[in-house]
Amino acid sequence: SQDKEMFRFARSITKHPTISALLQRGYSTAEQISPGALHTLSARKLQASAFQGTGKRGMLLKSDIIEQLEKGVPTQSKTQPLSSSPSASKPITPKPASPKPAAPAQVAVSSQIEKPKQQLPPIMGAPEYHDEQLSTMREVIAERLSWSKKNMPHFYISQKCNLNSISKFRNLLRETGVKVSVNDFIIKAAALTLREMPHLNLSWDPNTNTYSKNSTIDISVAVATDSGLITPIVKNADAQGIASISETAKELALKARDNKLQPDEFMGGSFTISNLGMFGVSYFTAVINPPQCMLMSVGASSKKVVDKLSEPIDFFSEDPIDLEKKEEIEIHEEGIFTLNCDARAISPEDASQFLKKFKFYMEDVSRFALQFSQLIQ
Repeated sequence: SQDKEMFRFARSITKHPTISALLQRGYSTAEQISPGALHTLSARKLQASAFQGTGKRGMLLKSDIIEQLEKGVPTQSKTQPLSSSPSASKPITPKPASPKPAAPAQVAVSSQIEKPKQQLPPIMGAPEYHDEQLSTMREVIAERLSWSKKNMPHFYISQKCNLNSISKFRNLLRETGVKVSVNDFIIKAAALTLREMPHLNLSWDPNTNTYSKNSTIDISVAVATDSGLITPIVKNADAQGIASISETAKELALKARDNKLQPDEFMGGSFTISNLGMFGVSYFTAVINPPQCMLMSVGASSKKVVDKLSEPIDFFSEDPIDLEKKEEIEIHEEGIFTLNCDARAISPEDASQFLKKFKFYMEDVSRFALQFSQLIQ
């Protein structure tokens, strides 16, 4: 039967000197201790006599040890150091009040019992590989973002923006020899939105569980490097022109990839922009960079056919498309912008107003500045 097989297995493993040393007074035969209990006693270096068995015929089970450990076991239940030589072992003498004869001497083993490490067998036909240690930067990133995701209640809202105005303006600047990216306009639009909504320019203090308003508008821009992701800061972005922002962002990105950023160039910031559009990603949500309270995830833009009411045309509709009204059809270059917010400091209503104002700037570059010359300086 299964019980007999278990007893037979228990008898066989008691021949091992380590297990033999664990069979203390009160449990003189292997039939009184289950294999699982023997393994637990060996791993935790405990005496069997410190526990009361509840199994069949008083057998000590693994569950007995776990339950009694949770309730608390006296400190003397730990195994005492045993000499490493059999000739140095001493017989265990019974208590004076006990009528039972003295127990026979136990086989002594070293008290330093180490659990052998389990090694997985090699997989036949598997390609060779090697493990790589995480860089210090990646360890810090993992720690900070894990803390953020665990402690900062994230919520996300998204908004589509028509980028036709920005595309036309970039073409005009390119003709004059000035090259700027869409990301430069995003930095500027986010900075101007924060300037108009200063109550959202916040940082969270985990020590006091309070948020504070930032005195400047500093936009962090996520840059991928070989060591990990880092967020250099475009400081006072609301007061800079597009060309200045573009030059600063390029310089910071180059220093980040060369690992030459100073601490004040990437620590802090008011707001982070993470753009994966250049990799063809249309939509994603990032993790807020503490102590900031907001982050914008930017995906790739795509062209959409819309009418003048900005209603998408359904090419799969059964109703035919009136080609005579082609003057009412426009091609929009649309991008999806997702705002990631800390619900402790930012409400969904405030986040919606932020995206509304952000869209206001992104869809007409002439709104970026009161004077057009300030836009490109």
